[in-house]
Amino acid sequence: MLVPGGCWTCRLRRKKCDEGKPVCSECSTLEITCHFSDTKPDWLDSGEREKQIAQDIKQMVKDQATKRREKKWSQLENTATQPTTVVARPSPPQQPLVDADSSLSHGMATLMDLDSGEEHCQYTLGSSSDRSSTTPATSVSEVASHPGQQLSSNRRAARSQSSIHTNQSDDDDDDDDDDDEADRELNQAMLYIDYVFPFLSPFYRPQLSEGGRGWLLVLLIKNKALFHTALSLASYFTAVIMAGWEPGSHEDCKVHNWGELQKQQELGIQALQRDLERVNERGVARSLKNSVRCLEGIAQALYFEVAVANTQNWQVHLDGASVLFEQIIQTHANTVERPWFSILASMSPGHMAKHLGHGRHPWAPSQAAFRFMTASLIWNDIIASTALERAPRLQQFHAELLEGPSPALQTEEFVGCPNWVVLLISEIATLDAWKKGMKASGLLSMADLFQRASRIEQKLRSGIVQLNHTPSDRPVSPADPLAEHSFAALGVEALHDFDKLRTTPSHSLSARIWAQAVLIYLSVVVSGLQPCQPEIRASVTDIIGMFRTLPSPLCLRTLIWPYAVAGCLATPDQEPVFRELVDAMGVLQIFGAVKEALSVMSTVWEHRACTNPDTWDIAACFKVLDHTSLLV
Repeated sequence: MLVPGGCWTCRLRRKKCDEGKPVCSECSTLEITCHFSDTKPDWLDSGEREKQIAQDIKQMVKDQATKRREKKWSQLENTATQPTTVVARPSPPQQPLVDADSSLSHGMATLMDLDSGEEHCQYTLGSSSDRSSTTPATSVSEVASHPGQQLSSNRRAARSQSSIHTNQSDDDDDDDDDDDEADRELNQAMLYIDYVFPFLSPFYRPQLSEGGRGWLLVLLIKNKALFHTALSLASYFTAVIMAGWEPGSHEDCKVHNWGELQKQQELGIQALQRDLERVNERGVARSLKNSVRCLEGIAQALYFEVAVANTQNWQVHLDGASVLFEQIIQTHANTVERPWFSILASMSPGHMAKHLGHGRHPWAPSQAAFRFMTASLIWNDIIASTALERAPRLQQFHAELLEGPSPALQTEEFVGCPNWVVLLISEIATLDAWKKGMKASGLLSMADLFQRASRIEQKLRSGIVQLNHTPSDRPVSPADPLAEHSFAALGVEALHDFDKLRTTPSHSLSARIWAQAVLIYLSVVVSGLQPCQPEIRASVTDIIGMFRTLPSPLCLRTLIWPYAVAGCLATPDQEPVFRELVDAMGVLQIFGAVKEALSVMSTVWEHRACTNPDTWDIAACFKVLDHTSLLV
């Protein structure tokens, strides 16, 4: 059945069409022929001609995706050879190395169709209530997407599976090839552990008494979807670093890394497909282990989307992970008081369970992984809510995980932002959603709005006062020999300075930046986008001053949301500072959402004259690029 309306190309491909003429945005994005006419084409006959046209369009999608990737790869290399300058005009949005199909299809469909050249990743999550006759059945949630990888090469290698996770061939030559491949993959895995993961999560430094980061190695070995996605990220990171080397050098390595990126990406999609199929076949309630493994794979897919600045699919991955997380809690928790904690305890092998909740102690690898994935999911959900104009979807878990004197998770240890600030972001996002809902229904009371905002502001300013009286040079204790780890071997000296973020007490500085940005966010939710408001100007000035004291330009990667919030409210004379902050990052400015944030604020600056406070706010700014930006 064809999708009604739109061009005949989109109908044939069963895509949503915006019906733009003479070329719709879907076909324009993919750079393929747009068959637009008022009459049905004669080749649309449900026969051989239609099948041939469909195959031709699929091949065209693949060919154009290959051309775009090659063009972007060339642009990546050229970026490193150009001198760093502060330009007067805003830079265009940085596109990822990997292309994305811009459309999202919803409904029951094939999880993946790798032979078609278009991968469909559908999170169809259901649960079988087999634990008790009184356990309520979890509603089936359907979320479908295109993971955004139009992969045209290395398909044969991808289908052969990873040599680390399969048996070797009986042939001696094949054995040697498998050994070489396994060696390369293990090397890439260590690059991910040593460089990529610390770069993405520099604040996460679990102490030896907590078991360190050994869980990550266990996860890479046991979870195929996460393993291959991590290797793809390692290849991408290495490619970005190589782009800063001498032009024309290490060409073979660059080509190899690009091939590995595509191959490992596809292997990760295939592995995630199998995990999803197993969960859907057995039901979430029947297998905690399989469900958690699937959650880890989806969370890593979201991690990948953010790292490569792919703006198309993050919401689908976040929704899929959130649905699965909710179902895991609903079907496996054995207490209503502390449901998440009861699941964590069930993962503990024997004697470790009695230590849970009694200070720091070694976590089992499965527990440590579940804690990290939970913290990451809660964090992404809260930051996403500021752009999606809704309360955080997982807000029901905040009381157990983030509140109280001894919360289950300390977000400061994961992302550098303390729990109380994180909770206030959640409260303000909820206030924003409430305000817009009441305004749409004509029931908004400004007195009620100001009263609610005043309570939040009081908590926020009280916290800021305490932060300002917190010493910023207190020593780190206990000292960790692993803290001396250096990135300098990669050839980017700034990475060595960036490592200071993990070894010095930068948490206080980071928390102050976040708190000032949240103060701006609250003001905008109440009064709209008003850069000239004295309180906002003071906060933006304070944030700029703190940005200039960061240990390294690369620290900006951990502060993208405050950077974007402050930047959108910057005055014209402050604009160059925000561009300089990004330029100082060198080639690594394209790894993550930093360039996306700069594109957001640059576009807002262009529209400054027409930013009506009644219609413009932070959420509007985060949608200004014609898609919703996740700035984490």
